[in-house]
Amino acid sequence: MYARVATFESDPANVDDAINVVRTEVESGNTPAELEGTKMLMLVNRESGRGLGVTLFESEEAMHRG
Repeated sequence: MYARVATFESDPANVDDAINVVRTEVESGNTPAELEGTKMLMLVNRESGRGLGVTLFESEEAMHRG
């Protein structure tokens, strides 16, 4: 298993909106081909608006495609 981690910052007042955007994209089933089979996690500090996005890949090849 391979992981890609990205950091982000958002206005704490808009954290729920950002979470809903990501959740809607993931649940829509319209995943880009290069991200098929991945798992995604979003870790957010609601007070600061800072967070991490973690994308999990089954192989190194899949990670490079993503």
